[in-house]
Amino acid sequence: VPVRMRASVLANIEGFLALSLSLSGGRYPSLPRFLDELRQLREKAGQEGPDEAPAASADRIRMLTIHSAKGLESPIVFLIKADGGKDQNEGYGALMDWPPTVDHPEHFSIYGPKAFRGPGRDALFAAEQTQADIEKLNLLYVAMTRARQALFVSGVSSDAGTGAGANKSKSESDGSWLGQLSKALTALDSSSLPSMPAVVRSCEAAPPTNDIAPRPVFNGTVGQRHAPERAETTFGIQLHAWLEQLTQGTPETHLRTTYSATYSATHAATPSLADTLANTAQQILSNPDLAAAFNKAQHLNAHNELEFIDVEGRSSRIDRLVEFADEVWVLDYKTGGLSEPDLAERARPHLDQMQRYQHAAQNLYPGKSVRTVLVFADGQAFWPAAPGQEDK
Repeated sequence: VPVRMRASVLANIEGFLALSLSLSGGRYPSLPRFLDELRQLREKAGQEGPDEAPAASADRIRMLTIHSAKGLESPIVFLIKADGGKDQNEGYGALMDWPPTVDHPEHFSIYGPKAFRGPGRDALFAAEQTQADIEKLNLLYVAMTRARQALFVSGVSSDAGTGAGANKSKSESDGSWLGQLSKALTALDSSSLPSMPAVVRSCEAAPPTNDIAPRPVFNGTVGQRHAPERAETTFGIQLHAWLEQLTQGTPETHLRTTYSATYSATHAATPSLADTLANTAQQILSNPDLAAAFNKAQHLNAHNELEFIDVEGRSSRIDRLVEFADEVWVLDYKTGGLSEPDLAERARPHLDQMQRYQHAAQNLYPGKSVRTVLVFADGQAFWPAAPGQEDK
C-alpha cells in the first residue's frame, strides 16, 4: 500500500489478529462464530477503522490486560500485582459440567459460599478448580512470553506484612503468580544458564540537561562496564560523555564551561583535564576515515550510547551507531593500550566484543552490511574484518 496508508492498514491488521485471538478467550473457537462476530462489528460500526497505528510502533509505555496483549511482544515487560489470588471457595455462581462432545450439560446448579455447600458436588468443584488452575497457568505463560529481553514481576511478598513467620507463604498458599514464580526460581537449577544477576537499587536522578555533568561509575554486577574506578576508567567515561554531547551539537565552549563548574569542583581536577578531553575528542573527529560518522550531512541517522541485551543475556552498550543508505557503522571508543604501536595487536583484546556488537547491529539492520571500528584516543582507527570485507 502507499506509505501514507501503511499505518492505517497495519492498525487494521493488528486489530484483526487481536480480535481473532480474544474471541471467546480462545476457548472452543470456531470459524462460523468468528465470521458472525466480524459481520456484527461491520454492521454496527459501518466502514470505520482506526486512522493510525496504536502505540505498538511508538516509543512509549503501553498498559494492557494479558488477554489484550496476546500476539504482541515488547523488549521489556512488567507483570504488576502478581500477588493477587482469587478465592474460588467464596461467593455465588453457577456450576456446570458440559463436555464439548455432548449437546447439553450433564450437570447445572447454583452454589453459594463454601460454608453452605454439601459434599455431593465436591468432585465437580475439584474438577472446576483444576480447570481454573490450568487456565491461570496458561494466562501466566502468555504474560511471560510477551517479553523479548526482560520480564519484571512485582507484588507484595509473603514476608512484607506482619513477618515471615506470621504470614507464612501467603503468596504460595493463595496460588498467586508471584508465589508460584518465587517457588519455581528457588527450585530452578540455573547452573547451565547465562549469568545475569539481578540488582536492586534505589536511585535519585537530577532533571536531564544538555550539560556534561560528571557521570558515576556503575560498579554493580549487570553489564560489562563494572571495573573499579581508576584514573583511566574515569577519563574514559568523561571522554565518552564529551563526545556524546559534542556530536549532538553542544558547543565545545559550553562543554568547557560546564565541565569546569561541575567536574573540576567536585573532583578537584585541574582545568588542564578539560583541555585533554577537548584535544582527544578533536583527534578522533579529525580522522578522515571517520568523517562520515560525525557529519550529519553524510549519514541518515546516528545514535550514541545505544544499549542492548545480547542472546546470552549480557547487557552491553554501543558507543556510537551510524546508519547510512546501504551500511551501518558501529564505533567503539578506547582510551587504553595506546602504548602499543601495532593497531592489530592493540585491537586484539577487543575483537570478541566487536563481534558481538556486529551481530547485534546486524539483527537491527538485517538488510544492510555492518562494519565495526575501534576508535582509539590517539585518533587512530582499526576496522576488524567482517565477512566480505577486508581490514582497513
